[in-house]
Amino acid sequence: MKLPNKMRIRILADGRPLAGMFVRVDLKAKWRSDFSLGFGPSDEQGVLVITYEDLIRQARELCDFFIMDYGDPEKDLAGEIVVAAKNREALLRATEAYDSFQHVVQFPPRYAEQIQEARMLLDELRPKRLSVEIEHDGEGIVVRGETVVA
Repeated sequence: MKLPNKMRIRILADGRPLAGMFVRVDLKAKWRSDFSLGFGPSDEQGVLVITYEDLIRQARELCDFFIMDYGDPEKDLAGEIVVAAKNREALLRATEAYDSFQHVVQFPPRYAEQIQEARMLLDELRPKRLSVEIEHDGEGIVVRGETVVA
């Protein structure tokens, strides 16, 4: 099994590309907790590109912060990655996590503002479904997208 060197993810709202949106990427683990990682915002075509280095860096940050909850992000993977756009509820949880951990975790510049902008965009557009299209170069690993209610 080989994690992708690169994943290209397009976020869609009712089938149309959606700029300014975030995704959750779950690296399924054989034991302990799955690695639930967040990436975004998407570009004007609704696209995000996530590298192997991005995945491992965020997974290791989780391990370092919650040492008892996670195994090794490379050795303990179960061979599946699940990707879903962050809906209103997930964006609200991202805001709450930022508020709780901003003093101990380094977030990307403008993260809180971009999360708020994504929430306002969903409120304005009122899409019914958020889905993802995924291209990747991983080997022996299942990468699947989930459709969520916006």
